[in-house]
Amino acid sequence: MGVLDTIAGLDSPADGADGGLTAHFQPIVSLQRREFYGYEGLIRGPVGTALRNPAQLFAHARARGVEIALEIAAARKVVSSFARLGLPGMLAVNFSGPCIERLAEHPARALGFLLESTVAPSRVVIELTEHERVADPTRLMQRLASVRALGIGLALDDFGDGHSSLRLWAELAPEFVKIDKYFVAGLHADPARFQCVKALQQLGSVFGTRLIAEGIESEADLRVLRDLGIEFGQGYLLGMPEESPARTSATWPTAW
Repeated sequence: MGVLDTIAGLDSPADGADGGLTAHFQPIVSLQRREFYGYEGLIRGPVGTALRNPAQLFAHARARGVEIALEIAAARKVVSSFARLGLPGMLAVNFSGPCIERLAEHPARALGFLLESTVAPSRVVIELTEHERVADPTRLMQRLASVRALGIGLALDDFGDGHSSLRLWAELAPEFVKIDKYFVAGLHADPARFQCVKALQQLGSVFGTRLIAEGIESEADLRVLRDLGIEFGQGYLLGMPEESPARTSATWPTAW
C-alpha cells in the first residue's frame, strides 16, 4: 500500500499510520548569538519513490483529496521524530490555512499526538503556508484562538512572496514572520532588496514580531542580515535539512 493509500484510509487525522513518511529538520539560528534556536520540521515521502519529493507528494495528495489528512500525518511524524531525537529549542510545523481551520474544530482531538508527546506545546510554532488559500483572515484568527490557547505559537511563512498579506500579519499577530528567500538572496548587492528587508524589520517592530530570514546561502548576505539586526536565519549556509540534525554547528561561516 502506498503512502497516499495509507493516508486516504485513515479514519481520522489522529490515527497512527504514516505510510513511510520521514521527517527532516533544518536549524533556525540566532544570527546575533550564533547558536541554534530551533528547527523547522520538513517531511519526505517514501525512499525510492517519486513521492520522496515533498512538492510531488503534496500535489498527488491534493489531487486525491487527502491533502489535509497528509498534512496532519506529516505533522504527527515531525513531532514524534523531534521528541525521539530529543532535539532542543523550538519546533516549527507547517500547516495550510484550510488545515488549521480543520484542526481548530476539535483542537485537542486533532492535535492529540502533540499533547501526548514529550514536546511541550509552548515549544511548537505552527507555520502558516499557502497564504493565498486564506479567504477570510478574521475567521482564521477566530479559529486559531482555540489552537493558540494550548500554548502553540504562530509564524507566517514566505512573507513577501506575492501571496502573503499584510492584513494577515496585522490580524493574526504571529510571534514570527519568515522573510521570503527572494529578498534574502543577493541582498548584499541589491539596494531594493535591502530596503525591503529594512521595511519588514520596521513592521516587525510595530507589530512586536520576530523575523526569520529564509534562504541564506552566502556569507555576504548573512553579514548584512546580522548587521541589520535580523534576529534569526535559516538556509543551506547555516544547516541542511537532515533526519538527525546537529544540535550546534562545528563550522560557522568564517566571515560571520
